[in-house]
Amino acid sequence: MIFFRLLFSFFFILIIFSDLRNVSALTSSTSDFDKKTKVIIIPSATLLQVNKYSNQDESILSKAVKEEQVTELSVNESEIIEYIDEAAKYLDAFEFKKSLKTAFMAYKLAKEEENVIQEVNSLLLVAQINMYWGNAETSLKIYEKINSYSKDLNEKLPQNLDLILDLGKSNVHLKTNNPTNALELIEQVFSDHKNIHQTFFYQDFLWNSGIAYFQNEKYEQAFDSLNKVVEMVPSNYYEALINYYTGKFYEQTMDINTALPYYMRFDSLISGQKEIVPETKEIYGTINNYFLETGDRVRQFDYLNKFLKTLTAHNDISDYVENTTREHFEIPLLIEEKQLEIEKLKNQEVQNKRDTIIIISILLIGLFISVYYMVKQRKYKKRFDKLIAKNFKESISSDEENPQPNISIEVVEDLLKKLDLFESKKEFLANEVSLNEVSKQFQTNSSYLSKVVNLKKDKNFSNYINDLRIEHCLEQLDKESRLRKYTIKALAEEMGFNNAQSFSTAFFKYTGIQPSFFIEQLKKSKKE
Repeated sequence: MIFFRLLFSFFFILIIFSDLRNVSALTSSTSDFDKKTKVIIIPSATLLQVNKYSNQDESILSKAVKEEQVTELSVNESEIIEYIDEAAKYLDAFEFKKSLKTAFMAYKLAKEEENVIQEVNSLLLVAQINMYWGNAETSLKIYEKINSYSKDLNEKLPQNLDLILDLGKSNVHLKTNNPTNALELIEQVFSDHKNIHQTFFYQDFLWNSGIAYFQNEKYEQAFDSLNKVVEMVPSNYYEALINYYTGKFYEQTMDINTALPYYMRFDSLISGQKEIVPETKEIYGTINNYFLETGDRVRQFDYLNKFLKTLTAHNDISDYVENTTREHFEIPLLIEEKQLEIEKLKNQEVQNKRDTIIIISILLIGLFISVYYMVKQRKYKKRFDKLIAKNFKESISSDEENPQPNISIEVVEDLLKKLDLFESKKEFLANEVSLNEVSKQFQTNSSYLSKVVNLKKDKNFSNYINDLRIEHCLEQLDKESRLRKYTIKALAEEMGFNNAQSFSTAFFKYTGIQPSFFIEQLKKSKKE
């Protein structure tokens, strides 16, 4: 699995205007808003995660803070900004726990002050840290929350914040292995912002485009983009990542012997730094396995120790980030939504009944969750029984009255025959099945094949392959008891999927139930 660097380089905004002219313009356009949501300042700086490894003596963030002065701030808002600045400096130094803790202190105070702008600033930090440590779904929730703030204020997002959110969303696409979506988003940003190459954002979007090309196995374009960033921002950190991706390229296209020197170079650039870089866990594990297989026990023991030490530190920070974010953002968000309803009830009752109402509300929530779970389980059971009754079969082809594609009948019939053979040989189970590869195999172009699949199979090519795999999976689970003992990850690999998440998503889309529930019910029906 590729551990790509989520180098956000978020322009750390304390948002919108930094001089009196801009403040005046803001005042004239937002006169109906409370002053707490009007007085906003931007240090125009990138919070680069590479600063720690940079040859520069002073971080970009520190320079920016000196360049831009905060004005017209209340005492409480100044305190919030100090927290945010401190959290940013911690993040700049890779001290993730301190950064997250301080960011949530700012977030809490901003909420108490009803200062929406500073809530946004603190949440951007929280989202960045969560993304760095692999919590893509949580980061996405935070971006959605920030979007809701903009809608509540009935204002268009400022340009910088708009770019930050797009950058974050591109990272979500990359983390969830959707490089095509990431590239589409980045291309749209470049189209909408003609002068983006003059900002710090350009290198971050360019870096993400390089990672997306790498995930799409377009290696020449990938290294072209990545190397451009290294030229723009010389640093050991970026150089280490280039070696990481070069090693991954050779390991995927050649062998580990060719990749090893690049992994060792990555280690030499990162070693001695106190920061925990997510890729080191994967690299140390790979190097450890290599020396174990080659019988170099001394070096294997050294890298085993590095791997275990990194794994412990990685898990410690990752768990802290996940648990702290859940405690201070996700759970309070759920409570906040429910509290709106509770407040309506509280206002209708006398003071001495308030505690009783809260308790009843909590019990009702628990009851609702229990009922919802029971209904969901029954719905899953009905879907399972339906699948059993249909003998796991569900036609992948649509009826024959679909409109003909703008292709000759002979070509359509030829492609349909080849697709039938493709299905009968179970070639869809190959891990690297793609529209382009199958088109080459069929000696046709991808446009023709795509049209035939869309019109004759009533779905796009990706869904067509996923449905074939899931139907095959259902049949094999029923026939082979060994498969029912597999983990979801192992079962996903067996059926040609790259990861358990994409398999579970495709399984649920096809059957309406989760694979774990299906296997559990199948075992019961087999009395295992």
